[in-house]
Amino acid sequence: MPDRPWLRLTRRENEQRIAAARVVAAQRRDPELSLAAAAAHEGLTPKTVLRHFGRWYRRDPTGSLQPLPSDREPFLMNVYSTRGIVEVEVPDNDSRSLIGQHTSAVWRYRDTGDTGDLDRFRRLRVAGVRLETNPDRLLRLLMTGPDFLEIYNT
Repeated sequence: MPDRPWLRLTRRENEQRIAAARVVAAQRRDPELSLAAAAAHEGLTPKTVLRHFGRWYRRDPTGSLQPLPSDREPFLMNVYSTRGIVEVEVPDNDSRSLIGQHTSAVWRYRDTGDTGDLDRFRRLRVAGVRLETNPDRLLRLLMTGPDFLEIYNT
């Protein structure tokens, strides 16, 4: 059975784990961002981030902790799929990033009616599901499906 950390953590610990993953993602996007600054932005200490994901960090030549470029950590995430809004186990950071980008495109469509950002996700599958890009089906999901503010599940 694959490792499913969310099963052995309390709700609070899972929330911290998700926030810690956001810290790592922010540092991956901006290599100049320090661990302390990224952690503070999420309301965490560097120690909390390292408790969850210290294995994702290495010291650079200056002694600063920098995240590795990728990881294989599973997370539960909500996805706008052709099967509806589904919860899936996402195996790695590349898949998490793709789902996050797709969700941002869906929410941009929701907020502006602009479908342009959805085109690049057409016919893409991630974590075993096909991402929904059809504006009519997305509108139905957005109007009748569960409203989720967070794409990560605890």
